[in-house]
Formats: sequence, structure tokens, C-alpha cells
Amino acid sequence: MAGTFPSRGVWRRPNLRLVDLIVFAALLALLYGLLRLAPALNAPFLPKQAQVVSTDPANLPYYAVRSLCWTSCSRSRCWASSR
Repeated sequence: MAGTFPSRGVWRRPNLRLVDLIVFAALLALLYGLLRLAPALNAPFLPKQAQVVSTDPANLPYYAVRSLCWTSCSRSRCWASSR
């Protein structure tokens, strides 16, 4: 029975690589972007006037992030409710 427990080499943490730092920086940038965009994402449930959607190409990244957030929230709710 003495040889069944994993050796100490199994429990060592792998070294930090450049790829790990790049992924961490990208996740931080994404989180920062979402936090900066969050105040603009609250829309009233019953608008008093019709909302105008701008067709200006400069607004495309804003609409893309809003759509991505909405889709990911709804998918995560479906995933959570199916478990």
C-alpha cells in the first residue's frame, strides 16, 4: 500500500509561462472593458420614448459587446437551469 499514493513530483505546480501571462492580461482587459461599459448597459424596462438605433459604424463595437453580453447571460441561464 505504500506505493499507491502519488509521488511529490505530481503535486508540484507548473512554472509560469509567457502564454499564461498573455491569457491573464487578456482576461483582465476584457474584465476592465466590461466594467467600463457596464453603466451604459442599463436600459429602462418601459421606455418613455422610442429608442433610436444608430447606424453609425463607430457604434458597432458597442452593439457587438451588448449583444455578446446578452447572449452569454441567456446561455448561462439555460445551462444552469438544465443541470
